[in-house]
Amino acid sequence: MLSRLARTIRSEALASSTSHGTRGWMSRGQMMGMAVVSMVAFLAAAALVADSVVLYLNWGQLQKSADEAALAGANYVIDSQSAATTAATTWVSNNGKTGDTPTITFPATNQIKVQIARTVPLYVHPPGIPTLPVNVTAIAAALNINGANGFQPIAVQCNGTFGSAGCPYSYCPANSSTCASTTLSGIPQANNPPPGGFVPPAWGKVNPPACGNGASSFAACVAVGVNQTFFIGQNIPTNNGNINSTEMGAINSRISSSGCSSPCSVTGNWSRVPQDPRNVLLLLVNFGSNGSSGVTITGFVSAWIQNVGTPQPHDLQVQMIQSVGGSGSGDAGGPSTGALQVKLIQ
Repeated sequence: MLSRLARTIRSEALASSTSHGTRGWMSRGQMMGMAVVSMVAFLAAAALVADSVVLYLNWGQLQKSADEAALAGANYVIDSQSAATTAATTWVSNNGKTGDTPTITFPATNQIKVQIARTVPLYVHPPGIPTLPVNVTAIAAALNINGANGFQPIAVQCNGTFGSAGCPYSYCPANSSTCASTTLSGIPQANNPPPGGFVPPAWGKVNPPACGNGASSFAACVAVGVNQTFFIGQNIPTNNGNINSTEMGAINSRISSSGCSSPCSVTGNWSRVPQDPRNVLLLLVNFGSNGSSGVTITGFVSAWIQNVGTPQPHDLQVQMIQSVGGSGSGDAGGPSTGALQVKLIQ
C-alpha cells in the first residue's frame, strides 16, 4: 500500500515538472518573437522619422530659396519682367541644389511668383516610390514705400500731397519714353533765407545718427546710403551747415561710376535703373519756416540724378521716377510717389 502511494506521488511530481518546463519554454519563445517584431517596428518608425526630417529640411531650404529669389526678381519687376526672371532664376541656380526647377510667373505688373520643385529620395518607401516631390511658392511685390533705409541723406522740400502746388513733382512710370527734368536748388548759406532759419529752396541735408557729423560723414552716407531705417511721420535731424565742395563732390563721385555720362537721362536707360548709382532714394519733408531742429518725413521719392552743380553750383538736376529704392528692409504701404520697396506677400 505504501509503495503504491509512493509511486503515485512520484508520477504526479514528474508530470508537474514536465508541465512547468513546457510552459517556461513557450513563454521565452513568445517573448523573443515579440522582441523581433518590436525591433522591426522600431526600425521602420525610425526610418519614417528620418524621411520626415529629410523632407522638412528640404522644404525649409527650398522655401528660403524661393523667398530670396522672389525678392531678387521683385527689384526688377517694374522695369523688366525679363530682367526679373533672370534675377530670380540666377538666385536659385547659385544658391539651390542641382535639379531645382524654378517656374516664374507674374500675377500682376508689380508682382513676381516663384515656384520651385525638388525631388527628394526616401530611406523607406513603398515599392516603386523611391522619391517624393517637394514644392514651394513665394510671391514678392514692389509696393509704395512707407519706411526704408539705404536712402540718401538728402531731403526734398514738399509741403502737401505729392503733385500738389506745395509739392510740385510727378514721377515717370517705368520705361516711359519721355521724362521731365526737375532742378532742385540747394542753399549754400545755412542762415539765408531767412536769417537764422534753415529753409532750403528745394533740397537740404539731413543728419541721421547713423551718418555722424561733418562733411566727410555726409559724403560717406552719400556713397552707400543711410544704414538706418526711418518711416513716414518720423522726425529726422537736419544738417544745417553750408553745402560745401566736399559734399557736392560726394554726389558727383557717386554718379561718376554710373557708366552713363552727365547729363544722363533715364530715357533709354531704364535697364540700368535697378543697379545704377544715379538711381537714389530721397526723403520728402517740409522745412517750414525753420528746419534747423529737424523735420518730419512726409514721404520718399526715387530720383535719377542727371547732373550735379548746374546751372548753379548747389543744384541737382533729377528726374523723379518709378523705381525700387533703398537697399534694406523697410515697410510698404505709403503714398504713391513712385518710390517702391520689395516685400514678400506670400
